[in-house]
Amino acid sequence: MDSLLKPPPTSLAKARRFLRALPERLDEIYDTIMERIDAQGPSWAAVARQILRWVFYAFEPLTLAQIQEALGIEPGITTLDIDNAPDRSLLLSVCDEMITFQTENDTVSLIHDTARDYLASKESDIFPGAELEITQICLTYLLSAAFENPCRDDEEMNLRLQQNSLLQYAAFHWGEHASECSAEEYQGLALQFLEQGSRISCSMQAMDTAGANHYEGFSQDFDNAVSGLWLAAYFGLKEIVGSLLQNGADPEVRTSNGDTALHVAVRNGHKTTVQLLLENKADVNAECIRDKDFTMDKQLKITETIIELVGQGDKEAFDMFLKHRSADNWLELAEGYLRGKGFDITTTSHGDRPLHMAAEYGEPEIAEMLLDNGADINARGSHGLTALQIASEESEDQIVTLLLDRGAMADPQDQGNRTALQLALEESSDKILQSLLKEGANDKGEGEYSVGALQWALRQIQDKRTSLSQKMAFG
Repeated sequence: MDSLLKPPPTSLAKARRFLRALPERLDEIYDTIMERIDAQGPSWAAVARQILRWVFYAFEPLTLAQIQEALGIEPGITTLDIDNAPDRSLLLSVCDEMITFQTENDTVSLIHDTARDYLASKESDIFPGAELEITQICLTYLLSAAFENPCRDDEEMNLRLQQNSLLQYAAFHWGEHASECSAEEYQGLALQFLEQGSRISCSMQAMDTAGANHYEGFSQDFDNAVSGLWLAAYFGLKEIVGSLLQNGADPEVRTSNGDTALHVAVRNGHKTTVQLLLENKADVNAECIRDKDFTMDKQLKITETIIELVGQGDKEAFDMFLKHRSADNWLELAEGYLRGKGFDITTTSHGDRPLHMAAEYGEPEIAEMLLDNGADINARGSHGLTALQIASEESEDQIVTLLLDRGAMADPQDQGNRTALQLALEESSDKILQSLLKEGANDKGEGEYSVGALQWALRQIQDKRTSLSQKMAFG
């Protein structure tokens, strides 16, 4: 890089000599930089390559403090020693001109996109076994004594994040790095971590509260019922999932959000993990009741009951509504109030099943696996939608075709009385419309949507046009 920054030559002869002295390709410039890094001696060169490894492989920009902490960890040694981390100024100097430091956010990055291309072209030579070592470092870090239990309050959580800058990165990304290398080489550390529920809770607390330390109680707003099997399935670590199942892990254990390992594997598109769970008798029709069981029909029943009471002049209900309507736990408060008044708000709630999630997230191969293993093709999910309606709404034509071919009902209605055909019209999906019409889909909804699908779509367009005109008129 230095040769490119020298003053321009002042004569034609000097210009020719200057151009002849320049490397013919950028690779040669980077080769020269790497040679200077190696010339510092084995110890400093090793530190430089460790820094470059983290910057090159990281899934998000890392701060200098995070890199400093990462370099102080030895795989398998779970005692964190701050004195083991190299000095900040050293980290910047040993990498020569390969990295740059952004003072405004304390992050480190490669000097240019061409530097990334260069390192990628020589990846196996410069960074042998890098993903494995990063995985081992992240797991070693999460297994340290500092993270045996989740924090009890906001103050403790803020202090933990301040003192352990690598925590959230390690929690978020260890599994992504692990998915790039052989499980045999990190399995011991992974199982040690995943079979300790308190450590998993600590990790989930770090993940679920990322960027959320601006409201009171943020530190306790996390899923503290996550199992090791669920977390391994989340990352799609099939071999680790298999080991946990062999060790007796229950595939039907749920998180506090109602998820099973199969749900999260489907949502994240991990086909081989889904197949393994199905082979181990995971419930293909398990319902995921989220938001503390406040499904759409339950929310509607609570809200409609309160509205009815207010309409009847019930001052107590009106006062309760005014006082709590903006509260985050409004539904819980309203439910408690109604139950206290003797109202029965029990509903026949339905949760999303793995097939609904495959339809929503566009996973036709997984949808086929689920159907092959007995998934109920016409079951309704948390919003009263079948998998066909969800696929129609999401414009997933492959899944719509699959479901119709496998005998899905072509004209069920959702809680708003819309048919799959109307949902497809709303999303303007021609392929799906053709598939549904071919199967004889009924375009007649009821209630608010008691018009033909084409008329209904025209009305939606007109409503949007009217809304746009009003915005233009009143600015």
